[in-house]
Amino acid sequence: MDNAGDYGDPPIALEMRTGQISLHGDRILHGSEPNRSDRRRYGETRL
Repeated sequence: MDNAGDYGDPPIALEMRTGQISLHGDRILHGSEPNRSDRRRYGETRL
């Protein structure tokens, strides 16, 4: 997405430490930078 701010409030950075999680609603626009480590990044969706 070129300009996330076109869809609402401007984006904010949320840096998390190892072991932390982010919980948010399914209608929230979110994303992340590519995982450049040799460890997997885990994602889960619950309804």
